[in-house]
Amino acid sequence: MLTEEALILQLSKRIITAYFEELDLTPLFSHLSDNVIWAGAGKHMQLTGYEAVTEAFRRGHSQRVPCRISNEEYTVRPLSDTTWLCQICSDITTDPSCNMFIHEYQRCVFIFQKTQRCDDGWEIIYLNNSVAYNRLNDQELFAVEYGMHNFQQRAEADGENVLTTQDKYQLYSYIKRNAFANLDAAGKNLFLALSLFPSFTGELASYVMDSPRAKDLLDAEVERNPFLYFDYHDGTYSFHPLLASYLHYVFSRKSRRWQQAQQLRAAHWYLQEGDYKQAIVLARRAGNYDTVLTAIEQGGRESLYGFAHDVAADTLQHASAAERAAHLEGCFYCVLYAFRCGKRLLAVKYLSVLADCVETEFADAAQRLYYAAYAEVMKGFCSYPDLSAMTKHVQRARELLPSPHDLILPWTFGSPSPLSLYHSLPGQLEQTAEGLRQFTASYIRLIHADVFPCQTDFIRGEYEYLTGRLDEAEQTLTQYVHANSIVPKCISHLQTAHFYLARLALCRGDAAALQKEVQHLHSLKLQVYPQCGTAVKHLCEAFLQSMLNSSSASVPLYTSPPPPIDVNGCYYPIAPIAAVIQDKVLLSRGEFPQLLLQATEHYKTAMASQYILPAIYESILLACVYEHAGNIDGAATALKQAIVLAQPDHLVMPFAEHAEYLPQTMKRLCSDAATAPFIEQAQGLSLAEPLSTLRTALAKPALPLSKREQEVAAMVATGLTNKAIAEQLNIAEVTVKKTLSQIYKKLGITNRAALSHYMSHHPMS
Repeated sequence: MLTEEALILQLSKRIITAYFEELDLTPLFSHLSDNVIWAGAGKHMQLTGYEAVTEAFRRGHSQRVPCRISNEEYTVRPLSDTTWLCQICSDITTDPSCNMFIHEYQRCVFIFQKTQRCDDGWEIIYLNNSVAYNRLNDQELFAVEYGMHNFQQRAEADGENVLTTQDKYQLYSYIKRNAFANLDAAGKNLFLALSLFPSFTGELASYVMDSPRAKDLLDAEVERNPFLYFDYHDGTYSFHPLLASYLHYVFSRKSRRWQQAQQLRAAHWYLQEGDYKQAIVLARRAGNYDTVLTAIEQGGRESLYGFAHDVAADTLQHASAAERAAHLEGCFYCVLYAFRCGKRLLAVKYLSVLADCVETEFADAAQRLYYAAYAEVMKGFCSYPDLSAMTKHVQRARELLPSPHDLILPWTFGSPSPLSLYHSLPGQLEQTAEGLRQFTASYIRLIHADVFPCQTDFIRGEYEYLTGRLDEAEQTLTQYVHANSIVPKCISHLQTAHFYLARLALCRGDAAALQKEVQHLHSLKLQVYPQCGTAVKHLCEAFLQSMLNSSSASVPLYTSPPPPIDVNGCYYPIAPIAAVIQDKVLLSRGEFPQLLLQATEHYKTAMASQYILPAIYESILLACVYEHAGNIDGAATALKQAIVLAQPDHLVMPFAEHAEYLPQTMKRLCSDAATAPFIEQAQGLSLAEPLSTLRTALAKPALPLSKREQEVAAMVATGLTNKAIAEQLNIAEVTVKKTLSQIYKKLGITNRAALSHYMSHHPMS
């Protein structure tokens, strides 16, 4: 049975999800009390009583659009025996299907009271929802007008119409008469072609029109056309969203051949400007896969990041054999991207197609061998997690290439813990580590002339750490770091080594060593797969910070909060490892109800996919939740579940890392002969004391801010707008903006959400 805390969290999530993502008011309305108080984001949004509040939400319902919720942070607190508070802070982003773009920070606060009226026993007596910016009109429930302005900044070059059906004809007629009909044929075609760009210069207009007359035409139109803007600061023109929408409509009525010609020309412009993503978007619309593959090749693997996997699949499917042969590198990037998105069967299918292409299309022997080796390496990656098959394919690639080549692929997939990716059977960890070392050695031989045993010792170091042989691990990893200068390309390996050396510093309570290893993680130059490498760094930082922080102590290891965990640059195998780190962050914040929900699901996922290490961690985290709730029986069951998976390989360190959260549970299991030796060793390696030492050593009593800056920062953290802050402090709004800019610069952050998070973890002096 769920605790009251967990029930409140579950109910709040259901209401919020229905409201924002499904546009369903029913869960909210069914829980409002008769005397509910509502405070909204606008100045006059303060109402009392069920009828008044529901009427306000019904009026605003027509303004609303479906949104996606991300980066949620839930705070659940009891106010009395019968009353609970739940605060939800999250990012709200309009669904891509919408005709506007909004991305803002949203706060919602519910106060629930026990009742017999609702089936689940809770009703809302207070509701507050607000956004952390000051662009709402007093009469707006949702920032539609601001979204309309942002419409012109959408990444997609061709947008949908933003007008309602009843307004469309009238407005389009007006725009046609006043902003389009007076243009000659060349001018009309110019406007239509330029509608593919969110903004444009005179140079771009001349390129599109193929005439120096284009800029003169635009300048003349700026003077008389209220729907054409010119920014004197950067020298760019842009269409008002309404005119842009009309132009998209007219564009869609032109012949398909004409549309494709304009889209292709626009794609070529983006290509020469280095905007490869937009080049890919427009070239696909033009049906020109030669240009798509050119953009992918020039932009590299990262040019595909952010797209759905079908971009890669469509490109491989629709490109001709000649286009594939001409752009084989780009084709391999597409295969790798399909694999990255978890479409392994699709990747294998097209690998076979490309392998045939290599044999039939390349007369040059050197090229043929290179791409044949490339295909073998790719086959190896698509064999994940079968280390034996992966090794055979990489060895075959080495046989095809008599000398080292730059066939670098992220075989760690963005994980700071390689063993977590491959350990799938209890009792086989040592064999897995050895198999992984053999694969790594074969892979390094492919890209380097020589290989030395120490080049794979970061794997051995991880194995020694996890099994509690800390002195051996430190020696092994230190040796690897010193020797790794001969393998400069394998930065992901160095990241793993420094990450585990940082964890060893945690075990010793050594603040200086910890900060040194963190600095090494920051200083690594991520020339190869920078997005993946950055994601690894973020995961490492989040893990280390979660170890230092607890619900009762918050220690700033970094000058600014670690960035949010972002694994967009990683590959699908990383998901369970990232989930563990996300859940550890929840534990460190004391967000136990949310942790219970997430860790339960993450454990099931890890077990289903045979990720043994993540499953161990999730079971331990569940035990922490149960002990916090006073449910020692439940905690013991969860911890025994973890021990069953860990004991065959003596994976003791995950237990030692969480010993401070499990004193009662570990005490109970010490009385069980089957688990006592394992738990006693975990207690002997416990990080509770060294972490306490580190928290004292690293604690900073005050913010690096002036008194006025602290005042402004504290008010921002409460959700006040710049205008409201100015009124309270009796200063000009521009002064607030300048002060906020200084705060951001000092703390190394960029937005109000990050500042709110920072203030929650740092006391004011």
